[in-house]
Amino acid sequence: MNETSPSGARVVEAGWLLLAAGLPLFVAPWGRNPFELPKALLLWMVTAAMGTAWIAGCRISRQPSNVMRHAPCPMYLAHGVTALAFTGAILAAVCFSVNPLLSAQGSYDRMAGAITLLCYVALFLLVADRLRTSAQVHRLLAAIAWGSAPVVAYGLVQATGLDPLAWRVDGSPVIGTLGRSNFLGAYLALVLPLTLAAAYQARDWPRRGAYAVLMGAQLLCLLATTARAAWLGALAAGAVLALAVAWHQDHRRLAIAGATAGVAGLLVGLAALALLPGLAGSVGARAVIWRATLPLIAARPLLGYGPETFAQVFTTVFPPELVYLQGRAVLVDRAHNLVLDTLASIGLVGLLAYAALVGTALAAGVRAFTRAQDTATRVILAAGLAAAIGHLTETQLSFPVTTTATLFWLVLGMLVALNPHPTPQPPPLSQSWERGGGRGRGEGLLAALLFLAMVPASLTLLAADARASSSDIAAVQQATALWPTQPAYHLHLSWLHLQRARRGYDPATGFPAAEAALDAARRLTPDDYRVWAGYGELYTEWGRWAEAETAYAQAVALFPGSAMLHTGWGLCYAAQGRLAEAEAQFHRAITLDNTDAWAYRYLGDVLLARGDMAGAERAYRDALRWASDMAPAWQGLGHVYRQRGQLDVALVAYQRALELAPANPDLYLDVARCAWELGQRELACQTVARGLLLAPAHPGLLELRAACTR
Repeated sequence: MNETSPSGARVVEAGWLLLAAGLPLFVAPWGRNPFELPKALLLWMVTAAMGTAWIAGCRISRQPSNVMRHAPCPMYLAHGVTALAFTGAILAAVCFSVNPLLSAQGSYDRMAGAITLLCYVALFLLVADRLRTSAQVHRLLAAIAWGSAPVVAYGLVQATGLDPLAWRVDGSPVIGTLGRSNFLGAYLALVLPLTLAAAYQARDWPRRGAYAVLMGAQLLCLLATTARAAWLGALAAGAVLALAVAWHQDHRRLAIAGATAGVAGLLVGLAALALLPGLAGSVGARAVIWRATLPLIAARPLLGYGPETFAQVFTTVFPPELVYLQGRAVLVDRAHNLVLDTLASIGLVGLLAYAALVGTALAAGVRAFTRAQDTATRVILAAGLAAAIGHLTETQLSFPVTTTATLFWLVLGMLVALNPHPTPQPPPLSQSWERGGGRGRGEGLLAALLFLAMVPASLTLLAADARASSSDIAAVQQATALWPTQPAYHLHLSWLHLQRARRGYDPATGFPAAEAALDAARRLTPDDYRVWAGYGELYTEWGRWAEAETAYAQAVALFPGSAMLHTGWGLCYAAQGRLAEAEAQFHRAITLDNTDAWAYRYLGDVLLARGDMAGAERAYRDALRWASDMAPAWQGLGHVYRQRGQLDVALVAYQRALELAPANPDLYLDVARCAWELGQRELACQTVARGLLLAPAHPGLLELRAACTR
């Protein structure tokens, strides 16, 4: 029988309490990835320290061999076997991944690679093994409940528009310390039933009143997130609690019928979402993503593509209509469905192992609930089941992040730990052999030393992320040196070098430096279309046309549904004067996304250069239909009208362009020339003078000023 020394047990419990209360709060506002990166690093460090304390403090009884064989394990064998199977599936998926490094360390935005997934499994096993007393359960529930208090308070501040930090968010500004409103909503849907359980365990009415206020604030914050998947999860959790009440009151047939109806309703609803055409908004986007994901899964059914590779492989099947549902700048890195995401990342083998592990944990919770004799234990078990099932429901329309996944696995471990099973008393210390050494002493010290050893590495990554958020090349170079396996940093560094070279600052060194950064990114993620698009843009600016075309061809092969890639390829042709081929690429971009204003604008430029005035006018007007403040499109219209001799209309178009882009000296020249040709010499000369204040050496403006002085 395995036991852990008191010192090791205290470290393990301190670890899960720290994660329960502190993980949601841990952010790094100065970083480029202020939410998921610090949370993942904290999870890694704490879980490693907990595991070390458990292993170092583990004692194996020196009872006779026949007693050892028949003594039951503190954890049910099923949970250990399924956890081992899930771990094996994760490791196998990493080994056969399309990008093993990415699958191991995780993507930059999510940090949910194999390291994080294995931390979840370890956390589940540690809680299941070490959560032994009702006092521990009460402390865990209190940590989860009160750990949410500052998150909720901050979310409510954001709902009032008084957030002192200017986070860049899409949708609701109520993001708390989770990074997005739907993540905050998912977290609250998990926490609410556990807060209810903690309130029930409170010994006096003042404490229960405090919990009631906290629950009210949680509900209010959940509503403010406008996260419909989280609302669905909260409703599912509430339904589980209602079924638990029915069972407790001996309405067992009603409870079973209600559970069956709930599962059937969820399945029917998901099927309807997947099959119904014409759905709009985020719901329609999810349905489109689900349908596009199925062929990917069919191509690699057993082990999937590897954790965290969905964004890389989904681009090959990206449906163009998705642009109209969620925008062209959104990178799809999840299927927004737990089953599909699991199949795509770790395959059917991983899904079966995951289902077995989670299923046995839920079954243990249900078994414990039905066998519990006291109401307090039933309340805790019902809350745990409600939180877990609510989370599983919510993730059928979303996906877990570090905080929500950590709480989910903590809850599963609690459900297993509360399942009653006969465990013999540990033998006296005099009859034990301690693998940790020193009769239980030193486990806490060893765990603390490991934790402290990991702190510098974590701080290094956080420091790298802080530098990577800069627009200073030297700072981003430091970031790549501190975290050389992060491709996002190399891509950002390449872009900075390219922008500097474009402005004329030492292009002889800027272009090669940008290429070197892209080479580093390509070595890390060779099948990322963004790397090849970066090559295409770089080589176009550099004048290496053949290499630019090859790069764009590779990018399009990896992401055939991207209008932006065809637009970039068209610009490459246009820069070479190959106008017919450029026009074909711009038309292809518009076919994929007929709301792409820039594709219309560039098409207008090509048609204008080819002398197709009518076509150019239509293209510019289409550009302005989708982006009425696009100065180059107004300028292009001015060129069309001026060439037609419609000078008065041309002047209006030029003036509108100048209003939108007053820092462009060429627009001052366009306005001045048109006004001069209309006989409005005073306006022309005034405009020239204003333009020369911006660009004193502009040759066109200087020439026209000479005419003004004559």
